[in-house]
Amino acid sequence: MDVSIYPDIGDNSQRSKYDHSIPMITFNNDPFFESKGNRVRRLFAIGDVHGTIDEFNALISSINYNHKKGDRLILLGDLVNKGPDSVGIIRRAKQLKAWCVRGNHDDITLRMYAYLKENNIPFSIESNATIPEGPVVDPIKLSDDHIQIVRNMTEEDYLFLNSCPTILGIPSLNSLFVHAGVDPRKPLENQVPYLVKNMRSILPDGTPTSNRTNINWANEWNQFEEAGDLAVEKPYTDVYYGHDSRLGLQLKSHTFGLDTACVFGGQLTALELKTRNINQVVCKKYADYAAGT
Repeated sequence: MDVSIYPDIGDNSQRSKYDHSIPMITFNNDPFFESKGNRVRRLFAIGDVHGTIDEFNALISSINYNHKKGDRLILLGDLVNKGPDSVGIIRRAKQLKAWCVRGNHDDITLRMYAYLKENNIPFSIESNATIPEGPVVDPIKLSDDHIQIVRNMTEEDYLFLNSCPTILGIPSLNSLFVHAGVDPRKPLENQVPYLVKNMRSILPDGTPTSNRTNINWANEWNQFEEAGDLAVEKPYTDVYYGHDSRLGLQLKSHTFGLDTACVFGGQLTALELKTRNINQVVCKKYADYAAGT
């Protein structure tokens, strides 16, 4: 496969010194993504898993996923946190040769791991101190519950999760894969990584926000695309994302929201991109919504 890595995509002025993420990767000229010939291959996108290992395995079984026969899988971020087995999900995703993007909970976990590792601080540390990362939007305390995931991760787990880019592009499908959203008013090189992992809505001045307003970012994207006003460069017209579980399944003309609240007792959802078939499994409830989310 022809893969391009873009290390400088995005506005990184508020990037953590312990954020070693890959801003963007594209898959180019891969015959898997072409419609020629008689080979039937499937590409699945799956919403937020959040450590729900039993439900994830049930969904993989229900779609009869088979990598050797040409099936491929993209996890739309937040592999970890809230559910019962975050590390198990990381290892299962690697076993399945899944592709993934970096979610906000993945990001917190990875930054915390990197801080402790690079400063030779025991993972068993008990502290309420804030990690000294620089001018980040979302400072992390060492008492944050993500520390429990970090304590169980190996370096191999870290490397796999850190390989998930903030943005995954597949030009031949005109598609971007992110965790939360893409600002329709900015080209890719000016996207704010924090917002790509955290946005839900648009403020009246056109700025994306992680808070809720009456302007959903995906509605804005579709309006801009249909009017021919997207600032994001061609060929990209479609966005697949997770993150906003309160809205549930959101299938629009050019945006496809697949976080269906599995960890909160909803469903875990897989969308097959070529057929648009939806597969879901019902999930146990492992967590409650935090106030304001």
